[in-house]
Amino acid sequence: MGPGASNRVTVSTRSSTALLSGLLNVTIHHYWTLYFTGSQDKVTFKGNYIHNTSGRGPKVGGLSGSVEPNVFFHAANNYWSDIAGNAFQIGKGAKVLAEGNLFENAVQPLIFDFGVTSSPLWS
Repeated sequence: MGPGASNRVTVSTRSSTALLSGLLNVTIHHYWTLYFTGSQDKVTFKGNYIHNTSGRGPKVGGLSGSVEPNVFFHAANNYWSDIAGNAFQIGKGAKVLAEGNLFENAVQPLIFDFGVTSSPLWS
């Protein structure tokens, strides 16, 4: 997105996989799948299929110790499958509304960064 606010960005009807075939027929699940951070960004993430990853699909907000972002993120009707680590990570400065999402065969469907609190409005 960029240094300024990105108003009303939509990521929808997207299929994202992060399988890499390595040497000796080893399958590697990519970790940094999607990352949304910024200043006053407003993002809608709707109707996406995220599969065969190992984490941060997406990561919303900043990293601990970084400048605090302010990201408004709406995740609706998405489908995560075959996630070897965390599917959805919420960091510092993120405000997330998640509704109607499905996690199948995900080791950790949701994690919060250290010090991040939540008001459980997951549906």
